[in-house]
Amino acid sequence: MVNAMNRLGIRLWIVASVFLTLGSHLAGAQGFPVVHRHVGGDNDVLANAYLIETKSGVVAVDATMTVTESASLRADLLALHKPLLAVLITHGHPDHYGGVTGLLATDNVPVIATRTVAEVIGRDDQAKGEALKRAGVVWAERRTFPTRTIESGESVSFDGIRFTAYDAGPGESHADSYWIMETSSKAAFVGDIAVNHVHCFLSDGHSGAWLRKLGPLKSKLQALGVTTIYPGHGEPGGLDLMDWTKRYLQKFRNAVSNLAAGRESLTPEQKAELSRQMAVFLPENRVPQFVARSADPVAAELAKGSMTR
Repeated sequence: MVNAMNRLGIRLWIVASVFLTLGSHLAGAQGFPVVHRHVGGDNDVLANAYLIETKSGVVAVDATMTVTESASLRADLLALHKPLLAVLITHGHPDHYGGVTGLLATDNVPVIATRTVAEVIGRDDQAKGEALKRAGVVWAERRTFPTRTIESGESVSFDGIRFTAYDAGPGESHADSYWIMETSSKAAFVGDIAVNHVHCFLSDGHSGAWLRKLGPLKSKLQALGVTTIYPGHGEPGGLDLMDWTKRYLQKFRNAVSNLAAGRESLTPEQKAELSRQMAVFLPENRVPQFVARSADPVAAELAKGSMTR
């Protein structure tokens, strides 16, 4: 009996040791930072905002648009039970900075963007606000603009994690930028420079510049050691998101060129045909309203001779 109990005790000790070792391993695997993705609803055109959980706090990248969605993003933040450390902004479209007021609530933390991005936000906010009100979009009456601006290539650090911002010039917006998060493996928060199986927004009229910079930007990110892309719309992925976005832009521009035949706008029937063709290219057809909205700006751009295949 004693021997049997001894053998049982040995087995229990072995099992306990295995579980203790496994538990220690799992705890070690829960390293920081952890990136939490918040996807806006249809009223927020499925825009992504990211909460980067560090050991002691949270850094947000972008902040959705509407009052309702920014409150939901705030709830996600509070559920982490860690203080907000900063908000980083990628570009000046309302679905990425409009919800900063709701995300912050009473928090007093820096809202950081490159100087060029901050200038575009300040310049265009009133006109965008009036357009959104006409469309019935409810966003904060008082938007929160960047409180700190940095130059391209400048870095900021929070809780031991460094974030470096780079201007990318006009493209999806009038002033694109992206943020590199430097940990053991680097990641890029690229705003809408690259998206993942979501219709692109081309209404700012820089589709040619956007198309031309995707290849060089992919090479630069490779050189920097970036392995993960966090886009402004759609699921995170690898550097191949740059390739998918490039194919989308080429398809859209070619379709508009063929339909417009040199004219600066499309008829309602041509816009419907464009929407049909782009839905074939993108069967998910997520955020389809971007197609018709982008048709005339791209037609006008192409009519001015900026077609680049």
